[in-house]
Amino acid sequence: MTILNHRLMRPLSFLLLLHFLSALLCVAQETRSPVESFLEENYDVRFSEGNSIALLPSGREKFAALERDLKQAKEFIHMDYFNFRYDSISRVIFNILRERAAAGVEVRVVIDAYGNGKSSRSLHLPQINRLRRAGVDVHIFDRIVFPCFNHIFHRDHRKIVIIDAKVGYIGGMNIADYYIHGKGDITNWRDMHLRLTGPAVADLQRVFIPFWNKTTGQDIHGAHYYETDTSEYDRQELHVPATARVGVVNRTPSNAVDWPRHNTRIARDALRSAIDNAQHNIQIVNPYFAPSRMIRQALKRAIKRGVEVEIMISTKSDVRITPRIVENTCHGLMRHGAKVYMYEEGFHHSKIMTVDDSLSFVGSVNLDHRSLYSDYECNLMIHDRSTNERLRHIFESDKEHSLQLTPSVWKTHFSPGHRLRCRLATILRPLV
Repeated sequence: MTILNHRLMRPLSFLLLLHFLSALLCVAQETRSPVESFLEENYDVRFSEGNSIALLPSGREKFAALERDLKQAKEFIHMDYFNFRYDSISRVIFNILRERAAAGVEVRVVIDAYGNGKSSRSLHLPQINRLRRAGVDVHIFDRIVFPCFNHIFHRDHRKIVIIDAKVGYIGGMNIADYYIHGKGDITNWRDMHLRLTGPAVADLQRVFIPFWNKTTGQDIHGAHYYETDTSEYDRQELHVPATARVGVVNRTPSNAVDWPRHNTRIARDALRSAIDNAQHNIQIVNPYFAPSRMIRQALKRAIKRGVEVEIMISTKSDVRITPRIVENTCHGLMRHGAKVYMYEEGFHHSKIMTVDDSLSFVGSVNLDHRSLYSDYECNLMIHDRSTNERLRHIFESDKEHSLQLTPSVWKTHFSPGHRLRCRLATILRPLV
């Protein structure tokens, strides 16, 4: 009898195990959002578990954290920036980079030529050569040459740092002290950067290394560039629970080698998928809110099915013509039911979208044609309730410093001439 029971228990145990594994698989499939499935299936975006996301919503927080991490670098520092302004912040960072290079750390920096050239305090060849002599390998991406057509269609707009493959930074902030001190009549320059630890850091590295090799003609490679033991870095005060599932959304122009041509559509398709799958609410903060018709239609569909759509723009801007286009675009969406808030306490340069309870999209992508159709861009698609809640809390706080755009505000706050300029400026929407 005992032998018979023992023989019966074997297949029964096996069936129970299969049932248990099947249940686990179903749970995993349920927790994976439709947006993640779309990006995995169409763009091979890898979503990794167990990442930590620290929000850095000011220049002081970003640069304080970045300086601490750079000083800890043991093996390599990789930096990719649109604008590396030569000012008080960059001088501090350059000193750290020189010290780390002298200690044997590999330091690689790539800077976009247009982003550097448009700055009022550009990084010039003498400063670059001093860095190179100190062991910092600096390269300028796509140098501007007469007649300058090479920079009309694509620019490297990303803001990425990878340190020892253990910690990464990504967001909307360049290297510049105006994020702390302001610039011109903009005394408060708001933005958002993220500090990332976990396996997704290796995915950021997979963005940087092919781009570096293409830009420089070098061939850096090796497993050590992707090892993501974060124990040393996670002892910092910025440590947060490793609960985030993260995918790197990297947009490249069609002429970019080492990347599939279909990556040209990834940013706008990610946005559209997130908007189309929203069930309850969408919050967007973007400084140059002039999206294509495809994104505007997706937002209108979301409003029509009962999703609360909230958009935050700025009353101030660093680009002269863009605010009129942004205002007219938001006026059109407001008429369809979107809630629009005009931030009045400075320039809100953040690029953030949150959807429902746990999906966030943060990085360098502006909601304009240049970001979605021309430039190199990089965002994180984050599935994490805690990150989403913190971003939403910031949005709600910023509402207190904003003017809500309503039909009456549109008529009383803006003169007839201003409204006409908004309508005329919208003709230029595909060019910004």
